[in-house]
This record gives sequence, C-alpha cells and structure tokens, in this order.
Amino acid sequence: KLVAADKNKMDKKQKLALLIKLKGVEIIKGLSFLQIYPTNYGHEVGEITRDNPGWFNFYRIVFRPKNETAELSISDWMSPSQPKGPAGQEIIFNSVEVQPYFAD
Repeated sequence: KLVAADKNKMDKKQKLALLIKLKGVEIIKGLSFLQIYPTNYGHEVGEITRDNPGWFNFYRIVFRPKNETAELSISDWMSPSQPKGPAGQEIIFNSVEVQPYFAD
C-alpha cells in the first residue's frame, strides 16, 4: 500500500505522476487499485479545510512473489514510456507498506 500527495497542490484532485513497478511478482489485478480521495479533517490545516480538502492517491497492489525476493521501485514517471511528471510537482508520501495478503 502507498499513500501520496502533491505537496504544492494538495487542494487539486489529480492522479499523480507516480510509477510503481514490481519485478519478480505476479500482480493480482482484481485486488489492486488506485483510489483518489479527499482528506476528512474536522479542523483546518493551512488552506486545507473541510470545505477545501487535500487530495491523496491511495495505491493498493496485491501480488504473488515468483521467488524469495522481489524488487520494488517508485519513480515520478507517468508511465514506462513517459519519463517524467509535471515540472515542479513534489510528491510526498504518507506511507509505503508491504505486508502479507492471505487469500481465502
């Protein structure tokens, strides 16, 4: 799981220029997703308020490793063929977490 935002434009609902790549795994597509969601603050933090929320990208990637180890890379590319995101965008991370997922 990964939670990220654009530090300079948190008030803009947007898909970030963020590419998450995993090598040596099988991605479980039906369980993986990206959700763009607003903050739910009951108080104000600078310009971020209940009426002007900050926006986050929540990525959940469920995978099955093919070997004992796998490789994770995170970059500011839009896609493998677009080598950079918008100029000036500063992506910040709230969390990056890898944890076991147990299927039924």
